[in-house]
Amino acid sequence: MDLIKPGSSVPAFTLPDAQTGRRIEYGSFLRKRRIIILLLNDAGREWFAGATKQAREFAERDLTVLAIARSAEKPGNLPAGFHLLLDENSVVAERLGGTPAFYLIGKDTGIKSASRTFPTPAELFRTIDSMPMRAQEARERGE
Repeated sequence: MDLIKPGSSVPAFTLPDAQTGRRIEYGSFLRKRRIIILLLNDAGREWFAGATKQAREFAERDLTVLAIARSAEKPGNLPAGFHLLLDENSVVAERLGGTPAFYLIGKDTGIKSASRTFPTPAELFRTIDSMPMRAQEARERGE
């Protein structure tokens, strides 16, 4: 199964949040936030857990993280902007190219990065910080 190519768009989906049970619609974040979509395997779960420890840096970059898993224990209190979504039959995961997968979607709704591996947060932040829109935001915020 192939990943969706950079420059393309991710198809719309809605999945239940493992923490709250509330249905989360991917499209509700478009044009407002940068979005990371993780199709989780064991390495992805590890990445997600580590990323939550850097929630402030993710928030500074207007990032929302949507981690998609077939099953999950109730995750406890996740930081703002982090969601663990349940895709019990892998319908959404299959539409998005199968696991494991990492997608970075820009505020313009296009896929900026697609990979079967998970970049370190430092690599991710360098990629985002090099984007023209992010550079403009940082200047406007005085960062």
